[in-house]
Parts: sequence; structure tokens; C-alpha cells
Amino acid sequence: PYLTDFLPSLVAGVIATPIALVAVFSFDVVAGVFALVTLPLIPAFMVLIGTLTAARTEQRLRVSTALGHQIADLLRGAPTLRAMQASTRPGEHIRDAGARHAASTMGVLRLAFLSSFALEFLATLSVALVAVSIGLRLVYGDISLLAGLVVLIVVPEVFNPVRKVGANYHAAADGLEAVDKVLSLIDAPTATAGSYLTPARSGVEVDSLSVTGRDGTLPHNLSFRAHPGEVTVLRGPNGTGKSTTFLAILGALPDTDVSGRIAVGGEVAFLAARPATVPGTVRENLELFGAPVTPTPLAPTVEPERFIDPASRGVSAGELQLIGLTRTLASPAPIVLLDEPTAHLSPERVAEVLDAIRDAAERGRTVLVASHDMRVAEVSDKVVDL
Repeated sequence: PYLTDFLPSLVAGVIATPIALVAVFSFDVVAGVFALVTLPLIPAFMVLIGTLTAARTEQRLRVSTALGHQIADLLRGAPTLRAMQASTRPGEHIRDAGARHAASTMGVLRLAFLSSFALEFLATLSVALVAVSIGLRLVYGDISLLAGLVVLIVVPEVFNPVRKVGANYHAAADGLEAVDKVLSLIDAPTATAGSYLTPARSGVEVDSLSVTGRDGTLPHNLSFRAHPGEVTVLRGPNGTGKSTTFLAILGALPDTDVSGRIAVGGEVAFLAARPATVPGTVRENLELFGAPVTPTPLAPTVEPERFIDPASRGVSAGELQLIGLTRTLASPAPIVLLDEPTAHLSPERVAEVLDAIRDAAERGRTVLVASHDMRVAEVSDKVVDL
């Protein structure tokens, strides 16, 4: 609405209003003075009402944004809520948020109707003053009938563009508020990440690493060395900072959240706890990072041409894990980070994964594994407890 309605009406007002005003003055100076004196009242009331409307519009945008976030969170957690039979309270929260959104919207609409009434009243009053002036002067013969008719026809066009600007302002208010928020995000300083990383000759060196997040400082003052040809396991229960340590090694955390030193000796291949996929076949996802994947015992026993959709549907959780493992270990990177590589796998597949991890280390690669699986610790060269 801002680009399609408000701006065109604003441009039309800037061009058409002066032309119509000059035409009125050319036929009748008195009517032109009436129009010129009353015309500034409309923008003055627009500014006054627009200031109040802006505050209400900002409030409505905040309520609408909060409602959208609540609905998104509810949809993401709906299966869990249904499983735990706890869907009543979130539904009440959504209804309350919807009621607040409706009340806020009605408040903005009331202001919009009030401003429209004020603009229409002022424009009508201004035209009426000109009409009364022309009528009285026609009685006394101070103005010709032709001039009076022309002025009565033209004078509404002096106010009409300004009225359209006022009417379209409310249609554009939501867009203007949203644009302000988007521009504030664009102009906000971007937090740097990864500058705490330094190069190493080989392997990975972590000294006094602490990462501050919403759950506290995890890990806290962590130090270890991972050497080429070794399997190093970061062991600990969920929530102790294993995945966070991997993100720090990858340089993916903001500098402001990280203290300590990390030295990395080369490129890194990373397997996330949930392997990434793209819409395409199993073969395309296996070769996603450009490394050719030759048939190995670790490869998933699924058809290479089976399609995987954007939500990773088409393969099971175990097959998805094997796709990620096969792809990561096929990478030529000298450092390999594996986050919970044995998750969702059968005991037979776990044994194959452990053999593949040992084989990668024996070929001189630095293998770092985050896991609380004791079977992984048994084949490791070093265990770091978090």
C-alpha cells in the first residue's frame, strides 16, 4: 500500500493541488484566499492524528509479532504437547494473544475512522465556505456566474488529493512500521565470529575455552589436544557443551560469547547431530560436498535414486545418519568432527561406524567425536570429560 497507494497520492497532491489552487485564484481571488487559508488545516490534523496512530500501529505490530511467534512455537511443539496431553494451556495462551491482537487492531481502526472523519469534515467545511462566499457575492453581483461555477467545480480538486493522502496514510502505516524494523535490523552492527581461531600445524588445540550462552557458561575452562592419527572423544551428558565446543572449533560462535584460544590445523569436515540434506536423491546428498563417495560398508542400504524432500522425509533417521557419516568421512579434510555419530543406529551399524572412525584416524586424520555412548569411548585414544 505504501508504494501503490500512498506515494502516488502524495505525488498527485504535490502536483495537482497547486495547479487547482492557481486556477481558482485566476477566476476569483476571494475564493482562492479561502482555499489557501483552510488548506493547511488538513495536513495539520493529519500530523496530529498520524502521531497517535503511529504509536497504536507499533503496538499492534508488536502484538501481531508475538502472536505469530507463539503460534509457530505451538506448531513446532504440537506433537510433544499432544503426547503429554498438555495442549489445553497453550491453546488458552493463543486465544488470549488473539484477543489482544483483535483489541489492538480495533483501536487502530477507530483512529483511522476518526482521522477520516476529521479530513472529510475539514474538506467539506472548506468547500462550503467557498460556496457560501460565492453565493453571497452572486446576489450582490460581485462575481460572474461563469466564474462562480468554475470555482465551485475546481475548488474540491484543491482538497481532494490531500484527502487521498490522508486516507492512504493509514493503509501505509503498517508497512512503514515494518520497514523501520527491517532497516533497524539491517543497520544493526553484525557480531563478528571466529576471530578467536588461530592456525595450528596439525590437529586441534583448545586452551581455557569458555562459552557463555542462555544456559550459563558451557563448556567452562575446557582444555585439550587432539592429535592426528588419534580419536578424541568429548564425553558427557546432554547439555554439557559438547556441540557448543564443536561450533567454537568451527568458528561459528560470536566472538563476544567465547573466551580462550582455539588452534585448528587445516580444513574441517563436520557431522552435525542432525545431518543436513537438500531436496534431491540419496546420491546427490552423499556427494553434496563435492567428494566422490565410493561404495563402502558404511553407506546406507537405500536406493541411490530415492528422493529426499526438504524436510528430510524419504529416509529413516538411521539412514539419514549414515548418509551424513558417509559424506563426512569421504571428505579429504584432515580434521573430522562427529557429533553423536552412533545415534539412531542398530548395534551392527554402530560396529561398522566405529571401524570407520578408527580407519579414518589410522589414515592420519584428527578425529573428534562428541558422544555419551560408552562404545565410542572404548575405541578412542583419548577421552575428555565435560
